Amino acid sequence: MNKLIKAASMIVLPLLLMVLAYLAYKNVQALSGPQLDLLKLAPYAVFLTGGVLAWKFNRSREFFQMVIFTLAAASLQYLPKLPGTGAAMALPDLYVILCVLLPVNILIFSFFKERGIFSLWGSIRLGLIAAEAAAAVWAMLPERSALLERLQMELLSVNLQGLTPLSQLSLMIFILTFIRLIIRQMSYRSSQDVAFMAVLLGIFYVLHLDHDPVAYALLWTMSGIILITSIIQDSYAMAFSDELTGLPSRRALKQDMLKLGMNYAIAMLDIDHFKKIQ
Repeated sequence: MNKLIKAASMIVLPLLLMVLAYLAYKNVQALSGPQLDLLKLAPYAVFLTGGVLAWKFNRSREFFQMVIFTLAAASLQYLPKLPGTGAAMALPDLYVILCVLLPVNILIFSFFKERGIFSLWGSIRLGLIAAEAAAAVWAMLPERSALLERLQMELLSVNLQGLTPLSQLSLMIFILTFIRLIIRQMSYRSSQDVAFMAVLLGIFYVLHLDHDPVAYALLWTMSGIILITSIIQDSYAMAFSDELTGLPSRRALKQDMLKLGMNYAIAMLDIDHFKKIQ
């Protein structure tokens, strides 16, 4: 029964948090101007907290995704305000690029194993993120407008512009990424992949809204919170269960023994040649 409750909470919690973000967005009109300004800064505080936790618990996948989300949030919020970049030009171009890069990065990092953050593998992944940022800036140059048009070209003879502003290429990447996360979840049974599925759905919804800064702020904040809960859930599972068998560990036994009353009995079972069973 406890395993069923834990499995259900692992799936329901990230989706519930994203639903709460949606409800908050629908009622955001009640906030005052200073509160909205504070909301736009909330993602950076959440990402900083999540980055520290990911580093302490060696969760490189969450760490690098938070780095990507921080760059995306900052670019949407501040890039159009930079001198020499008109908001009418920079924001639509940046939107087209992020519609592709955000799901692509979740897809790419789903294939990576935990190899550390401040290591050779971590440096390679940081280099990949830096290369993507440089490529995005290069693609936004006026003479590269043809490249952005290719990202928006119709791949199928189906007009979806009436349903969503996302390009067909972006939609295909979102669908492919979601399928990949489902397959990975079926293999590893990790709260990490459920969290990324919820984040992916949230990213899709907010990009579907098209250039809403309040929705962006709520998305980034809740995405960071969901990844933080994933770090906590996975760390708890690693501490209190055996990775090979899935059975409770010695730490879990000690915790349960502390809950016993004054009168209790313990039965010990010894299995000979257990390696043959394994």
